[in-house]
Amino acid sequence: MARSLAMLSTQRRPVWKGLASLRMAPAPWSSLARSSLLRKCTDSAVEGGARLKRRLQPDDVWTPRRAPAVVVAAVLCLATWCGVPGADPLDLEADHVSYDNEEKRFIAEGNVRLQWKGSLLETDFLTVEQTTRRIVAEGGLRLSTPDLKLEAASCDLDVDDETGRFRDVEIRAEDLGLTLGGKEVRKRQGPRYVLTDGYYTTCMTGDGRTADWSLSGQSVDVDVGGYGVIRNGAFRVKDVPVLYLPYLAFPASQERQSGLLLPEVGASNKRGFVLRQPGFWAIDKHQDLTLTGVVESSARLGVGATYRYRPDRFTFGELEAAYYNERIRGDAESDIESPLFADSGIPENRWLIGGRHRQRWRPNIELYGDALLVSDDLYLREIEPTHVDYMEDSLRRSLRYTVNRGGVLARQGFSSLGARSIAYQDFVDDQKQTLHRPAELWANMDGAIGGLGFVLGGEMTRFLRREGVDGTRLDANATFSRDITPRGPLLSNVWMRGRVNGYQLDERSVLDSDGDEIEKLSDFAVRGVGETGLGLRTVLQREFGLRRTKFSTAIAGVKAETEEEGAPSQLSMLHLVEPFSTLRFTWSGDEDDVPLYDEEDRYDDRTTLTYGVAQRFFFRDRDDKQREERARLSVGQTYNLENKVIDDHLSDID
Repeated sequence: MARSLAMLSTQRRPVWKGLASLRMAPAPWSSLARSSLLRKCTDSAVEGGARLKRRLQPDDVWTPRRAPAVVVAAVLCLATWCGVPGADPLDLEADHVSYDNEEKRFIAEGNVRLQWKGSLLETDFLTVEQTTRRIVAEGGLRLSTPDLKLEAASCDLDVDDETGRFRDVEIRAEDLGLTLGGKEVRKRQGPRYVLTDGYYTTCMTGDGRTADWSLSGQSVDVDVGGYGVIRNGAFRVKDVPVLYLPYLAFPASQERQSGLLLPEVGASNKRGFVLRQPGFWAIDKHQDLTLTGVVESSARLGVGATYRYRPDRFTFGELEAAYYNERIRGDAESDIESPLFADSGIPENRWLIGGRHRQRWRPNIELYGDALLVSDDLYLREIEPTHVDYMEDSLRRSLRYTVNRGGVLARQGFSSLGARSIAYQDFVDDQKQTLHRPAELWANMDGAIGGLGFVLGGEMTRFLRREGVDGTRLDANATFSRDITPRGPLLSNVWMRGRVNGYQLDERSVLDSDGDEIEKLSDFAVRGVGETGLGLRTVLQREFGLRRTKFSTAIAGVKAETEEEGAPSQLSMLHLVEPFSTLRFTWSGDEDDVPLYDEEDRYDDRTTLTYGVAQRFFFRDRDDKQREERARLSVGQTYNLENKVIDDHLSDID
């Protein structure tokens, strides 16, 4: 015991003008030991560089004055003099600290900071009761804990059991992605809050932003991570009440929990009354299932299912399926009128099957798969999906065909090779003439020798369709490029590209859109294509410093970390504007006996001039990190210098 007292009595802390700091910790020692310690600690107090002469007696009542010397004595002595046995220590800093001996409480004013168990409370006025460790703060406060951030006008808080009362409060649990608050919040033991005139939302708020939706009520009881109950409440959209809720139980967590999700209710002059009721099943922490029942009173009844899985960090995917019965529709003809769709008939039973899979099998080997199959050509244009967002729904509605593929990809340095299989579902042309790729192998390698860059590649593709030309194509290609002026205001380079294709045909008949034979091709064919060109460009650039907001960090693809107060933000955007022009010469071999499988078979002799401008956007969040390109916008025009297409022709935009 004597050794512990001696060690503590020799501690030194710097004296900061205008700042009081004290530490309250458990003290299972006798009153005599405390009094002895007080005498030793007071002797070590310093004021203006001079040692204090007065020595406290055992019967003295210690009352700190508002002077740095006595404050430093408090720093050394109160670590053992104030506190509850077995409790966690309290660290208090403020411009002024005093002690009320009658009330046995500390009073702190001005820039008050109180820390305990990883929590930080900041306010302008604070009192701490010595025996009960009860905190009363006024004049606005901010409380930060490992789990949440809280702002309130005032509070009455018990530090040990973390219960209390807050007024005019907002609480953010960022890890769970939820916000709650109210006129008055009573904090119960654990993460439980009882709100008066309160609200709850999982939408982003802050910076004056109104939540897209929220639940409010005269009484809100929330168990964070569990469930909440609202009484005499309302469902609000942009803070406007749209639905009265006399009683509602809801999950108060972003953790996956099984149960019914919010329904979608609407009305349509074509589909009638519309109701979508999803239900969620959290199978385990690696997989879940969403089932959605659909009622469209004038069109269809159906059900949709989405199964998601992620067994490990390198494997994830989802499967979706849907079935609809159109018997209540009455009219079997679609309302969609377009010359693209010759058959507008609607089957009574309609379905969708889709999914995607990604898996890193080895550090440099990946497996992938994508599928989307529907019962008829108009399915995606007529039926709303049960789980995709607005952007994906819009893209699906405009598809002319779907791509179903699966394959394996291997990478090693600047080389890659892979195998894949691709099948298409065509919504516009005759599916019998749709060209599929049941087997495809490829390999690529790029590099540089001296100042000469090169890309070498090879590919073997098997083409197949029910009617029309199909067979196998072998492809070998090489590209060489060299910079002429790699530096300076004007950048230029020259390149040369060559390609040789070999064809073996199983079906040689070329058919028109009606399925009639036009001609027959040879069993075997070979064709070569060459290209060379000159490119000129210049670069204008400017770097912009960005404020670190949720929007800017989302665009930049970096974490929304909070930087030190007063420190300049290192988040920046580099904007490049690149005017460019290209002169290209292309020549090719005879194409009379060559099938037109894709764009690689459609090269012809031509000389073209292209000019335009490209804009590129690079971001980084620290000066010592590599910039990452996040967006690019390029617009160009290409003119054919050999053949006049039509009078007053505005060429295609690349």
